Amino acid sequence: MQPRSGPPESGQILVLTTFLMLALLLVAGIAVDAGYGFVQMRRAQNAADFAAQAATDTLMPVCSGAGSVSNAQVSAVIAQLVAANASSAAGDWVASYRSATGAAIAGVTLPAQAGSAPQGACGVKITVRPGWRPFFAELIGVERLFTAASAQALLGDNPSAAPVGQWTGIVALAPSGGHTILGGGSGEFVVNGNIMDNSVGKSNAEGYADTVDDFQNSSTVINGQLDSVAANPLDPCFYPAGATSATCASHTSGTVTYTGGIHGGLAPVTDPLAYVPTPVPGDAACPPSDQAATDPSPVGGDYLPGVYTYPVVITGTATLEDCGGFPGVYIFQDGVAICPAAGDTVSGTDVMLYSTYSGPVSTTGCGTGSGSSGPGGPGRAPGPGCSAGPGPGGAGARHQSMYIGGQGTVDLSGPATGPYAHVVLYQERTVPADIGLDTGAGDSAAISIQGAVYDSAFGNGSGGKLVSGQSSSCGGTAVGSIRVDGIVVVASFDTQGTASVVITYDPSQVPGAGAVLDR
Repeated sequence: MQPRSGPPESGQILVLTTFLMLALLLVAGIAVDAGYGFVQMRRAQNAADFAAQAATDTLMPVCSGAGSVSNAQVSAVIAQLVAANASSAAGDWVASYRSATGAAIAGVTLPAQAGSAPQGACGVKITVRPGWRPFFAELIGVERLFTAASAQALLGDNPSAAPVGQWTGIVALAPSGGHTILGGGSGEFVVNGNIMDNSVGKSNAEGYADTVDDFQNSSTVINGQLDSVAANPLDPCFYPAGATSATCASHTSGTVTYTGGIHGGLAPVTDPLAYVPTPVPGDAACPPSDQAATDPSPVGGDYLPGVYTYPVVITGTATLEDCGGFPGVYIFQDGVAICPAAGDTVSGTDVMLYSTYSGPVSTTGCGTGSGSSGPGGPGRAPGPGCSAGPGPGGAGARHQSMYIGGQGTVDLSGPATGPYAHVVLYQERTVPADIGLDTGAGDSAAISIQGAVYDSAFGNGSGGKLVSGQSSSCGGTAVGSIRVDGIVVVASFDTQGTASVVITYDPSQVPGAGAVLDR
C-alpha cells in the first residue's frame, strides 16, 4: 500500500477553523460595535428631543414679544440636557433658531455666548453628534465611530386643542348677541394678545352688529388684533372713525385702540380648551389616596383639595394648598367666594378651582355684601348680585358661581402638569354661570390669575361670562386691579367700573402651548 500524498487533513481543518474563528470574531465585533452604536444613537435622539423642547420653552418671552433671552441661556439649557442624556455627545452638538412656522432664522448658530435670541424665535433645531471609541473596529484601523440625531421643537398649541390663532388672549364663544366683549365704566382694559369673537352680533334698528362696545370713559388698548365673525365688530361710535348715530348720545369720551387691526367676517372657531377633561371627585384626591376628601376642614385657615358640598366663603388670609408636590383640585358644588379684607391675602399655587354651581354664589361674610339671594348685611352696599340693570354687577351678576373680590390680595396659579395644567378657574361646561372678579360694590382687590380662565357654559343669553367691575347703576364702582396671565376662554367678556383689567397671553401659562416636537 502506498502512503497518501498531500497535506494531512488535520492541517486543513486547522486552517479552516482559524478562518472560521476570525469570521466569527469579525461578526461578533460588528454586532457589538453596531449594538453599542444603536445605544449611542438612541441616547443622542433622546438628548436632541429633550434639549429641543427645553430650549424652545425658554423662548416663550421672545416668541410672544414679552421679553428677551440670551443665547448663553439657551446654549446652557441645551448643553446640560445633552450631557445628561448622551454624555459622549457633550460639546458635540449644534443648534439654530426657528420661526413660528419652522423656518430657519439666519445669523445665529448655537452654542453662543454673546447676544440675545433673535426677534421672532419660536423654536430650536438641534443636531447631536456623539462619537466613541469602538471595541473591535479599531482592530481594522477604525479609531472612532460617530452617529447623529436631530430634533426640532416649536411653540404651539396642544395637538388636541382647536386652533384659534397664535397669541389669542381672549376667546368669546357665544354665537350671537351684542356686547360679547364689553369695555365700559372709567377703568382701563388692556389685552396683550389677540381677541377672537365668535358672535355674529345683534343687529339693531340702525343695522350694525354691535359685538364689541367701549363706552363711558373707559380706555381700551388691544396690543394685538381683533378677529371677529361679524363683518363689522365695533360699535359705530368708534368704527368707522367719525361715525355718528343717536346711540352715541349715551357715550362720552371712551377710547379704543387695536394695534393689530380689525379682521371681520371670519369663520367661527371651536372651543380651544374642549380637550380639557371634566373633573370628577377622584381628581380632587391627593396621592396616594384614590378617594377625594369631602368637605375637608381648613387647617389653620388653610384650605385643602377636595369636594366641597357647601358654599365656601374665604374672607381672611388663607392658602389654597396643593397635594404636596401634586396639583390641588378643588371642586365646589355650591359656589365659592374669595373676598379677603384689606391687608389680607389669599394665595394658591399649583391649584385649580372648579365649580359645578349655577349661582348665585353666597358672599355672606364678605365686606362688600352678599349675592342676590341674601341681604348685604348691616351697613353694606349691594354685593355682586345687585339687581340694578344688566351687565356686571347688575342682572348678569346673579349668575356668578365663582366670585373673587374684597379689598385684599388674591394670587392664584394653576397646575404646572397633569390634565388640568395651567387652568386656574373652570366653570362646568353644561351649567350656565358666570365668574366674577371685583364685581361687588366697594371691591378693590388686587387679583392675579396665572393661568387660564375657562367658562364656556352659555345658554339662553346668560352664563358663560367673565365679568369684572360693575355697572355704575349699582351704587358704586370697583377700583381694584385684575391681571390674567394666560388665556380667557368664555362665552362673553364684560368689564365695567374703574378697575384696571389686563389680560396677557403668556404661552407659559396657556394649556398646551409649550414646546411641541416637530421633526
